[in-house]
This record gives sequence, C-alpha cells and structure tokens, in this order.
Amino acid sequence: MVFSGSGGGAREIAAFAFTGTHPGISASGEFVAFLGDRGFGEGIFLSENRAGGRTWAVAGERDIPLPLQHYASRQSLIPARLGSAAALEEGFTDFDDGQRVGVAGSGDVATVMFAAARGNEHGVSSVDVTLRDGELQSVSTPKRIVFEGLALGGSTVTGFALHDPLNRHGRVAVWVTFADGTQGVLRGEPAPMLVIAPDDLIGECDADDPGNNECNHYFSIPPAGEANAYERELYVKFLGDGQVTGYRVEALIDDRPFLMSEDRTSPPPLGSAQGSSPPVYKVPVADPASGEGVSATPWSRVSYRVTLFLDGGAVVTGMSGDFGALWKMEKLLNGEVSRFSCDDRGGDDWAAAGTIEWIRDLRPKILGTEVAGARLLFAINDISGEHGLRLGHTTHTRGTEIDMFHFREVASSSPSAGNGDANYRGLETLTIDAITKSDESARQEVARFFEATRRGLEILVAESEPGDAVGKVLLMPGRPICLNTAGKPFCCERPGEPTDCEGNQVAGGPLLKWGWAFEALRDGRITTLPPTVTELLNLGIASWQSPVANLVRPVNGHNSHLHVDLNTAAIGAFVPTGCSTRIMNLQPAVPKIATASRPCGSTGCN
Repeated sequence: MVFSGSGGGAREIAAFAFTGTHPGISASGEFVAFLGDRGFGEGIFLSENRAGGRTWAVAGERDIPLPLQHYASRQSLIPARLGSAAALEEGFTDFDDGQRVGVAGSGDVATVMFAAARGNEHGVSSVDVTLRDGELQSVSTPKRIVFEGLALGGSTVTGFALHDPLNRHGRVAVWVTFADGTQGVLRGEPAPMLVIAPDDLIGECDADDPGNNECNHYFSIPPAGEANAYERELYVKFLGDGQVTGYRVEALIDDRPFLMSEDRTSPPPLGSAQGSSPPVYKVPVADPASGEGVSATPWSRVSYRVTLFLDGGAVVTGMSGDFGALWKMEKLLNGEVSRFSCDDRGGDDWAAAGTIEWIRDLRPKILGTEVAGARLLFAINDISGEHGLRLGHTTHTRGTEIDMFHFREVASSSPSAGNGDANYRGLETLTIDAITKSDESARQEVARFFEATRRGLEILVAESEPGDAVGKVLLMPGRPICLNTAGKPFCCERPGEPTDCEGNQVAGGPLLKWGWAFEALRDGRITTLPPTVTELLNLGIASWQSPVANLVRPVNGHNSHLHVDLNTAAIGAFVPTGCSTRIMNLQPAVPKIATASRPCGSTGCN
C-alpha cells in the first residue's frame, strides 16, 4: 500500500503488491518516488505528495488506465498490458531495490533517478516528468547517467551506489567503483530541458465550466498546400544554461515527423517577462508562413517536438504531450459531402479522424435510401472550428459533433434551397395550414417529412460503423405558435403574451405548443396542451417504436438542423483530461459574436 497523511492520520492512495525499501522525497516535499509492483511487473512510480495527489508509473510498468496520449514513449503501453517488463521500449529488465530512488522537482516538473538493468547492463537512469492540471502530461525517454562498463577517468565503472543522488537543481552525485580498484564520486550537471504546454483558445477556456475542459487540446492539421488561418503556440519553458538563438518545430504522428517548420535563426517571442528565470517562449506550431500542409490518412493524435538552438552550437529538444488532431472534412472527402449554411473564418468542418471515417461510411447508406418518393438528404454544416473553436456553440470543440441538414426538404411556397431555418419554417407553415385550413396535401407533406426523419435516424444509428458510434441526436422540438385575432400565426415564446409584435391581440392559447414537432416525430400526431388534451392533427403514421427513438432528444436551438454527438470511445477519438486558464494568442483575433435583441417581425424563438 501507499499512504499519505499528516497530523497522525493517513489514507491509502494506491494499492501495491510490493514496494521498495528506498523511496525518495523531493526537497520541496511535493513528490515521492519509489519502486513498486501493482501486478503488471516492477516499475518506478511518482506520487504527488499534496492534496488530491495521484500516483503514476514513470518507468517499467505503465499506468494502464491512463489515456494513451500521456506518454512520450507510447509503444511501451502495449507490452505492459501483458505484464512483460522485459519487452518495454526502454528495455528495463530489472530494478534494484537496494538503491535509493531519487526525485527532485516542484510545481508541474519532476525528475526521477533510479537504478535498473537493461539485460546484462546495470546502471543509473533518469526520466523527466511533466504534469498539467493534476494530470500526467508526458514522461521523457529514459536517459542513461552511468552504467557498469562505462569508460571513465582512464578506467571502467564496475559498480555504483545511490544514497541521496539528486538535488533540487537537478545536479547528481553517484558513488562509483572502478576496475582498477579505485572508487570515487561522480558529479553531474543537469542536461538542458524543455517543459512544453499548449496555449488556450481565446475566450474559449473556462476552468469553471466542466463541459468545456477540452478547450486547448486540439490542433488543426492544414490540408496539403494550405496553411491554418489562425496561429497556435506552445509555451516552452527552457530549463538550462545558454542563449537561445533559434528554433524548429516538428509535428509528429506515431513519433514520425510529418510537418516541419523551417529552422528559425532568431529566438521565439518571450511568453514571460524579459529577464525572468527560467524563460518561457511562445513557439508557433501552426505557422501560415512555413506550414507545408499534409495529405495523409487522418490520425486521432498529434504531438510536437520543439528544438531550441543555443549559442555555441548546442541544441536542446523537448516533446509535448499528445493533442487531438482535427482534419478538414471537405478536403479529405474530396468535396463529396454537401454543405449547407455559410462557412466561418478558418473553416467549420474540422473533424476528428474517426468522425471523417464515420461520415465516409454512412453517407452512401443515407443517400441511397428513398422514403415517400424522395431520396434522403445528407448535408453537413458545423463540426468544429479551426483548432477546436466553438463557433458560438456551447460544444463542438472535439471534432465529433456534427450539425446535419434535415433528411427531407419540404415542398412549400417558401423553398428552403438548402437553408435549415427556411426548411423548418416551411414545415411549420404546412403544419399550420393542415390544422387551420384542413389542407390535405399539406398534411401529407408533413407526414412525409417525419417519415423521412425517422428512417434517416434509424440508418444513422443502426447502420453506423462501429455499431455504438452515435451517442445521441438533438433535433427540433418545434417552437410555440399562436394566432392573432386576424388569424395570422406568430411565435409566442412567452406564455400568456397578450399581443404579437405588431400589437394585434392574441386569439386564445397557442395553436402549436412547444415540442409539437418532436411529438409528431414520436407519436405521429400533434395535440393541444394539458389539461384537456385534444388531437389537432393526425399524420396517419403510427407511433415510432424503434429503439433509436431513445437516443433522440428535442432541444431548443435545433429546429433548423440535427445535432449528432458521436461516441468518442467508439470511434477512437482523442479525449483531453484538463484545462488551463491561460489565454491563447490567435492571430488574427477571433471576433466576438455580438448579442442583439431580436427585432419585431424576426423569425422569433428557435
């Protein structure tokens, strides 16, 4: 067991089958490191020694429940699932319980030092660990410090011992023995290190909003021959000596570079005050001046390798954690998917890789289906903005939420021409005519619309690949409609409103209640408000008995379209784990959306 506590009390924070006898604690008191085994093979663990502290494997056995993106050495997760420490990427086959585990660090940065064997090679290694918002962001590839057989000082190292091997400045001290019978103390200075964190989207990150914790974890990959409209940056903290003279940024997929900036011969802009220590630089990663774009099979994650060039020819390189990769849906699907509504600056069809594959598979199934004499429609508006901008939505940040056009365009006196608002208003007009004028052709067209909606939703959910890809669908409730004394319909969103926008008196209660459209979809009829429920219109279609109906919800703001929320786990999409409150610099800045009062005579509540 691992316990934490103060004042005589202790609580269990992690369960282990075995823990080593030489744990270490940082000078700041914030971190504890130790050897342990949770049943997956031995490993070195780092534990936060503070409120809400977590424990993570940083070498050897990996912390299986953590998302894949937390590890710089991603392939090491695979053999760890099999409990085979010998097969791990870093090659450790044994850990020395007779040696102390050293740890130094504070805040979100720690270095852990330990003794371990790689096959027949016994030595001392260290890893650099970065945290963010209480979550593990990355673990560096292990660095060898000293090992048996190392040629040093005219002899060869034959043994070593760790006592208190690491101080808060990252300097190390290791007792060593040599083949010539001598012994000594090996001292070492820390290698330069980069700590990398993402910026945040302007105005998009709210640490108090639990539904928006992904606001800075997505990067849009530009199509081949194009560049991003908005520049994103990484905050890079330089821990080391030397003057930064230039930099390079590489975007990596599966540890392979696929998008690289030119080598810059001047340092990046400072993100911290001049002369502050350690300095923090703002390194652009989606640079319109140098981005070459990509044309590749989309991937769900992207990471960045930053190289700083120092005076004297030295270089220091650091890796970011993984971020969600967003791709231009229209480009990757060669413009085959119909769009409706207008585009936003930077684009509004940035999608996760799994979303694009879902659209590619589903589109022909829907377009190939005919209901009531017309083929179903498949058109898309918003998915996500560039780099996960919400574009005025409360969601749409992950590239997995899709706004779709209705499955049928209604025949009315006001053709919608691909406009979702106009299509809804046409449906509303037909429904009113069917009720107030007993218009049979209007009733039949309303019935055909909802029959097409049911069938489209059934294909959307039941024929998706994978089968559980669709998490939920939000769609039209139908706004409340009243009639004035002249018989003119208008949206009466405020119950009991005595007059319409033109001052005409309302004749009785609402003609159509809120939710009438969803009732028509579900029950095949439209009724009045309680307590006396009267049938206003029977569409001549039976109630909808499909289990798909359980995934459909009526929500305000969705009369003009359907909102499909894909299951991120099912489609293999990236899911972030935290949100910082730093503000990102987008160039040019994203304009704020002005909120104006609705003028009299507008389309009203949606």
